[in-house]
Parts: sequence; structure tokens; C-alpha cells
Amino acid sequence: MMAVADIKITVKLILDRYIKDHNMRRTPEREAILDLIYDSEELLTHKDIYDKMHDTFHVSKATVYNTLTLLSTLGLVVKHVTGNDIKFEACFGQRDNFITVCTRCGKALHYESKNVSSAFTNARYKRFHPEQIVATIYGICSACQSRETRELKKKHNS
Repeated sequence: MMAVADIKITVKLILDRYIKDHNMRRTPEREAILDLIYDSEELLTHKDIYDKMHDTFHVSKATVYNTLTLLSTLGLVVKHVTGNDIKFEACFGQRDNFITVCTRCGKALHYESKNVSSAFTNARYKRFHPEQIVATIYGICSACQSRETRELKKKHNS
């Protein structure tokens, strides 16, 4: 697995190359959003990123949204649908990691498993070479399961 510093250098190079190849402007806001996501250990919503960026940059919500779309397209961040939110997380260089996301409360937990990545790596893909594997398991966490069970029992007993 790559070191964190090497990952950040690599993702910035990927972003820079794309921006140059597509004649886009290189802005400090894009790089700052990328840094924020790669420095965070939690999943971030569009609003989380905007709120954290707004203190340092005069960034618009559209800039945050467009940058997240770009980073997602490049495979540098992964988008998770959690309950009523869409959250983003760094994903480059995380071959043996997978994440569980509660569809009720949005709680996300990271796990490391060589079995998950080897299942995808050992598969044969027609005319395709995987560069990165991001696995997400959506379900209901035990806290939400317990709360829903209690609520159902309350309704039934009423």
C-alpha cells in the first residue's frame, strides 16, 4: 500500500494532468478541496466541505459541487449515498479497504481485507484492467436495527 504522502502527490498529479489536458484553469480551491478530503478520516458531505472551505477561501457551493463531480469522475473520491445525504471520501490507493455504510444514520466504518480486493483482482475482465477497487457494503447498523425494533414493538403494543 502507498504511503499517505505518496498518495496525495499522485492524486494531485492526476488532477493536474486532467486539468492541463482539458484546458481547464488550475485553481487553489480544487487542490484545497482535494487536500481536505484526503486529510479527513470521515466521510464528508457537500455542506461539510463548503463549511470548512468557506473559512479559508471565498468558494461557492457550485465550485465545491463541480470539484466533487470532477474528483469523482477521475476516481479520486468515491460518492456514498447515506440515508438522506451524499458523502464523499478519498479512495485512491485503498486496494484492501472496504466500507460499510448504514443507510439509516449514515455511519460509516472502514475495514481492511485482502479477500475483498483479491476477489475483484482475480476476476477476468473483458477488455478492462482495474486500477483501483472500492467496495461499499450498504445496510443497517446494529444501533439503527435496535432502534427500529424498539419502535416496532412500541407500535405493536400500543
